[in-house]
Amino acid sequence: MASQILNIIPRRQDFEIGTNEDWVDGFAFVVASNPVEVADPTNKGNGTVGVVTVQPYAPLGTYRVVITDIEAGATFYSLSLLQVGGGASDLARGVVGAPLAVNGISLTVKQGTTAFAVDDGFSLSVLGVLQDISGIRFDMQLRRSLGTASDYPATVILSASTAALPIPSLVNSGAGGTVNIALPAATMRGVAPALYDYDLIAREGSVTRRVFSGTANIVPGVTRVA
Repeated sequence: MASQILNIIPRRQDFEIGTNEDWVDGFAFVVASNPVEVADPTNKGNGTVGVVTVQPYAPLGTYRVVITDIEAGATFYSLSLLQVGGGASDLARGVVGAPLAVNGISLTVKQGTTAFAVDDGFSLSVLGVLQDISGIRFDMQLRRSLGTASDYPATVILSASTAALPIPSLVNSGAGGTVNIALPAATMRGVAPALYDYDLIAREGSVTRRVFSGTANIVPGVTRVA
């Protein structure tokens, strides 16, 4: 299971919680899955993108494979990752028929019976799937946000753990791929409203990793329920 921890992609997630409610947010552990390949309808060649292997840590999104030039009997292509909001991030340049590996993705572009032409292309959609986190222990603490390490308080404001007894305050869903916070309103009433830093630590065997971090903005609850 240690390898599962190493496959976790650290992420940032911020929360806002009232002092009059249960804190029941959660963390989703997502890894990359094998891509869905779609050839451009205007392609002149009928080759394919084959032997695609995606590592769990590969960035999610839509990758573009585009034939850029043909020279001296070799056909070259670019590999890029489309950016949210437009544009693309160039990752590598490859040669048709030769394997290419970059950013956790390995692929080989293959010629078909009709040769590629410049601007032929493919879209590879790498989607996320929930990771099996069975057997991993998770711990979380909140401390007051003060900005610098020198004045960082030693006092822990709030702690949660999948190992808490008698009832875990973090719930590991195992194959479901989520860790859910389970802190009742009675506990939250005892937390002073303020902005707090937190992080979530994953542990299995000799491996310890910080997998989520961010802020928890605890705000005063208005409504009181008897």
